[in-house]
Amino acid sequence: MEFKTALSHYKDGTANEEERSYIEKELEKAQLIAECLDAPWEHPPITEEVSSSEMKRVRRRLLLRNASVVLTSLILVFAILIGVIQYAIPAVEKQYWNPKQETYVESFPDLSVALSVYAELFCPTQAVRYVTVQKTGFANYDISIEMTDTLFSRSKTYYSGNIEKGKMTLPKGIWDLPGRIFANTDGEIPNTPQNIVQEHNDYVCSILDSFPDYTEVLAAVSFPKDLSMDELVKLEEAYQNTCRFGWIAIRASNFEQKVLPLCGMKPSAPSIANFSSLNETYPYFMVNTARFYEEDPGFFYEEHFKTLLRFSIDQVNAGTGLTPPNWYNEDYHPDAGYYEKALAYVEENGVYTYGAYVYATPDTLLEMMEKGIICDITYQDHWIDFYPGLN
Repeated sequence: MEFKTALSHYKDGTANEEERSYIEKELEKAQLIAECLDAPWEHPPITEEVSSSEMKRVRRRLLLRNASVVLTSLILVFAILIGVIQYAIPAVEKQYWNPKQETYVESFPDLSVALSVYAELFCPTQAVRYVTVQKTGFANYDISIEMTDTLFSRSKTYYSGNIEKGKMTLPKGIWDLPGRIFANTDGEIPNTPQNIVQEHNDYVCSILDSFPDYTEVLAAVSFPKDLSMDELVKLEEAYQNTCRFGWIAIRASNFEQKVLPLCGMKPSAPSIANFSSLNETYPYFMVNTARFYEEDPGFFYEEHFKTLLRFSIDQVNAGTGLTPPNWYNEDYHPDAGYYEKALAYVEENGVYTYGAYVYATPDTLLEMMEKGIICDITYQDHWIDFYPGLN
C-alpha cells in the first residue's frame, strides 16, 4: 500500500478500513519519534583518563604533520620561484636584444662590434675601441664606451649609457658626424653662394701655404666628380707617401640630394679588435686582412661598404636600436629603412665617393686643389708630423 495515497484518502475522509488502520499506526510511530527527539539527551560522562604521555604523543604527531605540510608548501613555492627565475623570466627576456652576448668575436660583446661598425659608417674622426656591458636587471644593461679620435692626439674618451628592453640611451653629442661639409660634383655647396665657397677655399689654401713641410693636416675634401673605388685606389697609390684617406664618403642616394646622415667607410680595419672571424659570416668585413694583398682592392672596397650596410641591417632587425643618427637633431633618427635604401642604391649604381677625410701634407693638398683633383676643402686639424711620409 502506498503511504502517500492512503494519507490523502485519510485526510479527505474517503479512506477504507485498511487504509485508515495503516495510517493511524504510522502516525503513532511518528508521534513516538517526535517525543524522542524533543526529550533532552544525557550523555554518560567520559570516565577514561588519558595519560600525559599519550597527550604528548598526540601533540607531537600533530606538530609533525603540520610541519610536514608547511615544509611541503615551502618546497613547492621555492620550486615555482626557481622555475620562474630559470625558465620563465629568461624566456620572456629573450624577446629583447642581449648586447652582452658574444655572437661574432670571442671575449667581445656584440655591442662592441655593432658600435665599431656604427662609428665607421657615420663618424670620420672617431673609433670605438671597446664596450663594457654589465647586466643590472631584467633586460637592463649599463654600458661603458671607450672611444678614440683619429686626430694627432689619439685621445680617449669614455661614455656611459644604458640599454633597457632594447632601447639604448647615450649622452647627447658623443658622435662626431660630418654634416654638410662636402660640395656637390659641380663644386657647389647647397644653400651657399659660389663666391662664398671660393673665398672659403682661398682662405684655407692660404692657411695651408703658411704651414711648414713637416705639418700633417686633416681636411675634408670634395671631388669634382664622383670617383669609383678603382679610381680612388689609383689616387691613393699616386700620393701614398704624402696622403692617406681616413674616411671615404660614399654616395648612397641620387646626385640631387645627399640623404643625411652622410655615410662612408674607413679604408682600414676597425680599431676595436681583429674581427677577421666575421669574414666568414660577412665577407670583406675586415679591410686590412687583404687590402694590401688583394689583386683588386677597388672591388674589395666596394664589397666592404656593402658588408657594413648588410651587417647594420641585421643589427636593426635584431632589435639593437642602432638606427642611423641625425646630425642636426639627436632626438630624431631616420627609419631603419635607411640601410636598405643605401644598399639598394649602391647595388644598382655602384659604390662611388664624392669626398673624403684625408691626412696629408700641406703641399699635397695645395697640389690637389691646383690640379683640380679636389674642388673644395674644409680644414679640420693639423699637427707636427714627427714621422714624415705619413707612415
